[in-house]
Amino acid sequence: MKQHHKISQADIAAQDEARRIISFAETLLMKVQRHPGRVASAYVPDLQAYEIYLRMKDGTAQLHGLDVLVVANISAAKPGTGGFTLLLHQLKTYAEQRRWVLKVENVLDARFRAFLEKEGFVFPDVGMHYHGSGYWAAKGVMSTEELVALR
Repeated sequence: MKQHHKISQADIAAQDEARRIISFAETLLMKVQRHPGRVASAYVPDLQAYEIYLRMKDGTAQLHGLDVLVVANISAAKPGTGGFTLLLHQLKTYAEQRRWVLKVENVLDARFRAFLEKEGFVFPDVGMHYHGSGYWAAKGVMSTEELVALR
């Protein structure tokens, strides 16, 4: 017996926004590649579910020569609905395909930090303070030890 999976309008909208975010990241990367070693950043325009500020660093701006997609600031229109989890999974899939490192900056909330850690993010600033940046890279792109060394 076949199982039919319904895709909700919310899921379709989230996927569409994820595609727009990724496309915008690609645009930022093209800007950076025209001027190696620089960083390009901006708010992603025309989103409904998020307000997100991205920063893109090309390999020449990083110690390990990899492009880095930085989520510098994000807020969800409807927190707790699972939309960010879907977005994060899509960003991770895309980052794996492109061999990018993902970085989430200024993680102040302990629950958000714990969520990101469960998703495989590494926080080099382990200690008493729940702030700083979390890094993620697919297996074979960077090891956990290399991610921890990114400060």
